Amino acid sequence: SNSDISGTVKILLEKIGTTDNPFALIFELGNDTQVKDWTRNLIDLSSNEYSFRLSIDVKKQTSDQFFGIDDISYVLGDCASQPTTTYIPPTTTVCEFESPDICGFSQGVTNDFDWTHGTGQDAHILPPDHSTGNATGHYVYANMSGHTEGEMTSLFSPLIWDVPQACVAFSYFSTRNLTNQVEVWLVSERNPQHPTSIGNFSAPISTWVGARINVEIAGRWQIELRTQVQKNTGGFVGIDDLIVIPDACVDTVACDFEDDWCLWNNVDESTWQRGRVTDDPSQSAGWAYAPPFDHTTNTPYGHYLYFFDSDDLPEDKRTVSIISETHSVNRDSCFSFWLHMFGDKVGKLMVDEILREGTERLKEVAGSQGYRWHHIQVAVSTAPDHWLQLTVEGVPGRTNVIAFDDMDIFEGPCKE
Repeated sequence: SNSDISGTVKILLEKIGTTDNPFALIFELGNDTQVKDWTRNLIDLSSNEYSFRLSIDVKKQTSDQFFGIDDISYVLGDCASQPTTTYIPPTTTVCEFESPDICGFSQGVTNDFDWTHGTGQDAHILPPDHSTGNATGHYVYANMSGHTEGEMTSLFSPLIWDVPQACVAFSYFSTRNLTNQVEVWLVSERNPQHPTSIGNFSAPISTWVGARINVEIAGRWQIELRTQVQKNTGGFVGIDDLIVIPDACVDTVACDFEDDWCLWNNVDESTWQRGRVTDDPSQSAGWAYAPPFDHTTNTPYGHYLYFFDSDDLPEDKRTVSIISETHSVNRDSCFSFWLHMFGDKVGKLMVDEILREGTERLKEVAGSQGYRWHHIQVAVSTAPDHWLQLTVEGVPGRTNVIAFDDMDIFEGPCKE
């Protein structure tokens, strides 16, 4: 519980089948520390004469007070024999590569050359940092220039344990489109000399792109990020914002934008934003064109992805794109999303799919679509490496808002 004024929690033991003092107070707790935290409590129970049940009563003193109870269990034996601490399950770990120790990642001992911990200021061809969006933020990159074909460099994560199933996600870039690859290998502590390849990624354009991989393995393990110099390529490969989630990966491409971008990325210097237009006073000129509610929750508190096309936006900033994570399409599938596109002259939306063979235009939507969310569906091609890109061209001298929500890709034909 948490409040400036403490309430109380009481646990009562009720004896079943008797009216002779059936209730007994066996536990009472007040929170007078004003700390929002979980407190572990142990209660000895003993009843040889009657069956019983427990009831939990709470009383709050102020309207802003909340109580929470979790992880109730019965264990044979007295409480004194129980451990004083509880098992803490694995949590999501994130490395933004901002600190000099790069989250405990280490260079491979057999590297022909090493990864560099640097910034977008190190070379004019390098992108801004993915975490911060500016040129001073840090990430790791491999510079292929000056090295011969076949030379290799690896970067190893710290050992990970108590996580038999995980989703490993990260953002990467390559300045040589679809040539230089990021290879991802799974290394078991039991057999480190024989790692398993779990993914190869190359970017279709020179920008940050997301990727995710499922991991299932017993014992302690680590991730190896490897790249190898190809013939006459040079260029850079970079990694940022690596996340290990102790659970299976969710569906690729799918996103409701309530918590994050779900590995969708701005292309180059595009200015798509996640949130609500009406939360930003500097964008008040667009409030009349913005969605009154998000599509997911249908409330003014939900989030969506949007482009604020202000009337004074420079011409070179009016065309903006986002790109999906790298994903596979193994069967005929449909890309689905919700679009809010309202205004006097609101411009044009283009939906493209990017394959290794080239880019194909799937759909165009031009002009105002009314003050409501519209469901857009397009069939996509099967491909082992597939990307979706959504591009908007704004209109000079006009203020408009284009918003997306509830993106998904599913197998089978489109339903509309």
